[in-house]
Amino acid sequence: MKNLSFLTEAELLETFRISLENVRNQSDIAGIMAEFGYPIAKVVFRNDPAIKMQLALNGEIPAAYLNWLEFVRKLYQELAQNTELQAKVAPLKLTQEKIVEATNLISLVESSRADYIRELGESQQSKVQKDYAIAQLETWMREFYAVAKIALEDNEGLLKAIRN
Repeated sequence: MKNLSFLTEAELLETFRISLENVRNQSDIAGIMAEFGYPIAKVVFRNDPAIKMQLALNGEIPAAYLNWLEFVRKLYQELAQNTELQAKVAPLKLTQEKIVEATNLISLVESSRADYIRELGESQQSKVQKDYAIAQLETWMREFYAVAKIALEDNEGLLKAIRN
């Protein structure tokens, strides 16, 4: 994550806008997927260590975003591909339709994340372009003041007016 203390106010606002939009788009999705998949699978397969290992149900849900997304993707991919596992979770209302819905939601989350990363990159590219333009402008202004100082050395009032 980049250091926010070096960003301008506009850059901070843009970063927070993108983050807020990302959270709005994904928090409901994350809640839905965590709600109906993980606890059900953990209960159903509590006495089957091989399946718990296959579905990565041995520990807690990862807190880090990318680890969480990988965990959820793996859980639902395994459930979607294995009809035997689907049959075991179906009595607890984790149906094939819900598994397909969750898989689609995961794709939506990944797409939203890609959009977020792209927008963040565009914002950073804009900053680079802006910094370059300001550096060129500063160089031009230094040259302008140097020429103006020589040209207006006889008229101190006009030189002062240019600098203000």
